[in-house]
Amino acid sequence: LRTPLSVISGYANLLRRWGSGDKNVLNESVEKIVEETGYMQQLVNRLLFLARADKRTQRVCPERFSLSELLDEIAKETRMIDSRHTLSVKVQNGIFLTADRALLKQAVRAVLDNSMKYTPEGGAIGIVCAAENGTVHLTVKDTGIGIPEKDLPHIFDRFYKADEARTRSAGGCGLGLSIVRWIVERHGGRIEVSSTP
Repeated sequence: LRTPLSVISGYANLLRRWGSGDKNVLNESVEKIVEETGYMQQLVNRLLFLARADKRTQRVCPERFSLSELLDEIAKETRMIDSRHTLSVKVQNGIFLTADRALLKQAVRAVLDNSMKYTPEGGAIGIVCAAENGTVHLTVKDTGIGIPEKDLPHIFDRFYKADEARTRSAGGCGLGLSIVRWIVERHGGRIEVSSTP
């Protein structure tokens, strides 16, 4: 929380000194304050989620739903906010789950957000989903920059960042994938990662 607070404080001081007379300073400062406030809000929400998970008070509300409908919904929303990448979805029809729909949506969105952050503009992101022997396999692939092999065992650990500079510039706080792991494991699933940097 210290970094975004420092940025907000710095831009607030800039506004106090020169903001009222310089429209460019005003616009830049307001934009950065809003951006850093959003980052802080995301961080606090993730910390609260993990605190509830640790205390076993994070609610899981199972319901039966169509996985293809959920993934189509996520793809539609993702395309609305991200025109920089090509998103493809291949889902086997007829897959229904009894799970917490909102939590699974949060998990898939977090993985997609990660792919969007680290896939260069014009790159491809794909979701593939199929059922085999009573097990659902959901894969998110991208043409991103990859993850060094030494970091692979740790990317689901809390606050772990494979590369501090690139993660901060992309807005990461090192909690998203640990939340994804909790959601997947809470539903009796398993999450894995592979990468070719």
